[in-house]
Amino acid sequence: MSSSATSLAPDSIQVPPDIIRKWQEIVDLLADVMHVPSASIMRLEPPQIKVFVSSGSKGNPCVPGSVDTGPYCETVLKSRKPLRVTDALTDETWRANPHVKSGMISYLGVPISWPDGEIFGTICIRDNKRNAYSEAYLKLLLHFRDLLQADLKSLARLRGEIEAREAKIRRLVEANIIGIFVWDVEGRILEANEAFLRIIQYDQEDLAAGRVRWADLTPPEWRDDTARRVAEVTSTGTAQPREKEYFRKTAAACRC
Repeated sequence: MSSSATSLAPDSIQVPPDIIRKWQEIVDLLADVMHVPSASIMRLEPPQIKVFVSSGSKGNPCVPGSVDTGPYCETVLKSRKPLRVTDALTDETWRANPHVKSGMISYLGVPISWPDGEIFGTICIRDNKRNAYSEAYLKLLLHFRDLLQADLKSLARLRGEIEAREAKIRRLVEANIIGIFVWDVEGRILEANEAFLRIIQYDQEDLAAGRVRWADLTPPEWRDDTARRVAEVTSTGTAQPREKEYFRKTAAACRC
């Protein structure tokens, strides 16, 4: 089974659950070590910045999925540099920002980037009291930022490999050298090239109308073998190559 290759923007790449769990452990550890109520990883989802992962610490106002409305992270993203705000209440630049209203009067944050330099977001700390954030804390935050960027590098590399493989499959499908179709376990043929449709004597109109189903095209003597193949694909994600017969539109069987 396959789908057409698409050029995806970095902000469309999904972060898998195992990495999210790892990142959750990081922000929880940061909040605990730095004794602050809020440690978060923010993600840029143009035109917004959203809370992606946030510590489970008591008093944390940053809820995953919520939109960041304050200027702290926005400033980090624009400058691509760390930002340290010791006490927004005594600083005219930051006093009116929404985070102060929620009690978060100090901030330390650094940018997170994809391997190509595009911005992912920030990793940041917020406190409800004055906090000068030592150089050791900044180094710790930068260390964890590097771990996050290593994960993003792996995700980008995997995405690139998948796109390259799908592009190769797409070229093969469009070349019509051999018959190829994309199917699902419910028995539907989702996509097929002209070579395969010629073999079974159907056309694109039949395909679009849902009249081309591999389950219906399978002769009775092949159904047990096909069931085993579906189970193999379902459990392992792959199936070994083999020959199979299908009914043509004229009801005659063809071997593929």
